[in-house]
Amino acid sequence: MAKPETLEIEVVYALPDRQILIALRVPAGTRVSAVLAQTDLPRRFPEIDPATATLGIFGQRVPADHELRAGDRVEIYRPLRADPKQARRARVARERGSRP
Repeated sequence: MAKPETLEIEVVYALPDRQILIALRVPAGTRVSAVLAQTDLPRRFPEIDPATATLGIFGQRVPADHELRAGDRVEIYRPLRADPKQARRARVARERGSRP
């Protein structure tokens, strides 16, 4: 079976209060690193640095040279505000402290 010439993919960026989803058609052989250049997300959201952005596909981090496949959803990850383990420990400590 021959590879399609173009692929339909999605690029998503989630903010605390909303999600931006962009559907794209890209040439077969396109790498994850090239996708941001085809969106206006870095212009709209200056915190996205295409050179250092952490990207993934369906929740799995992928290297910048990962070749896209039809139907992939490229996700742009924001840096964590807090370490999840420390946040959980603090939440448990608060809950224990508030009980009689």
